[in-house]
Amino acid sequence: MRPDQARRRPGDGPIPRRGTDRVADVVGWLLSVLGLLAVVTAVLVSAQVHRTVLARAEFEGATRTQVQAIVVEDGVALAAPEGGPLAIRWVQARWTAPDGIEHIGPVAVRGGVEAGASVPIWVDRMGLAVPAPAEPGLAVAAAVLAGITLTSGAAFLLWLTWHGVQRWIFARNAARWERDWAVVEPRWSGRI
Repeated sequence: MRPDQARRRPGDGPIPRRGTDRVADVVGWLLSVLGLLAVVTAVLVSAQVHRTVLARAEFEGATRTQVQAIVVEDGVALAAPEGGPLAIRWVQARWTAPDGIEHIGPVAVRGGVEAGASVPIWVDRMGLAVPAPAEPGLAVAAAVLAGITLTSGAAFLLWLTWHGVQRWIFARNAARWERDWAVVEPRWSGRI
């Protein structure tokens, strides 16, 4: 066959497609649809996380009260250098709950506090020391984190699937090329 005969001319018809090309097309479309569904799911989950965390923050804000506690004995540092401004300590403190009942118990305080110091703490309806209510901004942060995590995870799984399919397609094409070359090479090299 002459080289000019091998060229495709207009009207020769479509370029023949391999079965692996069709597999790549189908998988590509399927993964694209799954990617779109993953984004929609991430948005819906993020919205639900936002609503849930916001409801929790509102509930905690409604059921917790800030009171002043008097430190009755020095505590133990849990984090940061001893006496540092960010050191968290558990100290024994005394406080009066909104219902007028006096309580004594461990409370977490920041920094170096000594016995007799007044520190703000949060208490629940029973007057027990609890963490501060969640900030409403936490709902936005939790929603964004959920969305990014879900989208990133889905993107990684889709990429991993596409990469695996591409490796499989390459292996199939390489095997086909080997078989075809085994047939053509002896004639091409003149060994036949």
